Amino acid sequence: MRLTLGGQVGVDLFFVLSGFLISGLLFGEYKQRQAINFWRFFVRRSLKIRPSYYVLVLITTAYHFRVDQVRPLNRYIGEFL
Repeated sequence: MRLTLGGQVGVDLFFVLSGFLISGLLFGEYKQRQAINFWRFFVRRSLKIRPSYYVLVLITTAYHFRVDQVRPLNRYIGEFL
């Protein structure tokens, strides 16, 4: 059997690491509080992820305005929501 790995290894690694990190956070919260508040968990994750996401969107938007042709404004607004 011949294996062609391509991008599959990266996808598998991403899901394994994500599961490990997220379960570590959830187990830590359960150990500390004897319960898991999923709303609090999602808010905390969102506050960690959103700033870098917005920086990425701003950089790519600036790139499109500088290098590419300008696209309709509604396409950019949808990315920020």
